[in-house]
Amino acid sequence: MIIKLDGSQHVDRAAYNDQRTQFLEAQNFRVLRFWNGAVLDEREAVIETIIRAILNPDWRQHRDPLPSPPPSGEGE
Repeated sequence: MIIKLDGSQHVDRAAYNDQRTQFLEAQNFRVLRFWNGAVLDEREAVIETIIRAILNPDWRQHRDPLPSPPPSGEGE
């Protein structure tokens, strides 16, 4: 499992990030992505998401979408 933390610069790089994620998943990695602000402000929810992903036995059948745009001010 790969846990990726993204800043606001990733909004403009969605195609590149998606291509990289597809490559990593083809190598049997699961990629979880979180905004930097979410890790700082919503720590418990991020931890819960990671735990659920670890415990989910059919994780290869589900692909996480790109994170939504960062909250206002993210990356400033």
